[in-house]
Amino acid sequence: MKILAIGGLAGAGKSTIIFNLLKKYKAQNDVVNLYPSKYGGMWGHYIKDKNLFILGRYDGTSLHKGTDRLSMGIVQTLKEYMKTHKNDNIKIIYEGQARLFNTATKDFLDKNNINNKFVVLNTNADTIKKRLVARQKVLGKTNIQHNQSITTSVSNMINKYKDIEVVSKSKLDNIISKFISSSS
Repeated sequence: MKILAIGGLAGAGKSTIIFNLLKKYKAQNDVVNLYPSKYGGMWGHYIKDKNLFILGRYDGTSLHKGTDRLSMGIVQTLKEYMKTHKNDNIKIIYEGQARLFNTATKDFLDKNNINNKFVVLNTNADTIKKRLVARQKVLGKTNIQHNQSITTSVSNMINKYKDIEVVSKSKLDNIISKFISSSS
């Protein structure tokens, strides 16, 4: 098993990158529950010929995409799955902010010797602000204050783990390509 976790601020473009990846493989509407659990399902998109599972829901017209659409039980479900399937030949990509992109998940993966790579998508502050303003018009709320707490959390992770990279969109595209083409 290999894990690629993508973090970053709200409005950085994490969900858009994954949504475009799903469109490339024509899998945006192929939602499966890879691992039913008492904590809630492990919903996502499975790309069989790549043996790739993209955690989160990117189907439909909901404004919320990715792991934001999963139950809070996904944290425990994912850990349970990884413990019992860590020797499986599968690649998992997920993106998000605090729910799964955090020190507790990173520590769990490292402690259990699960191959993982955490990257932070670095996006221009003006671009993020424009996206959040546009999102506020639709949602009626803003993520600006939320981004302040995410900045602190991500900074703490970068300081704690020397293997976390801060990357541009083009670098992230390359990382994803290599991850998908690698063996599990």
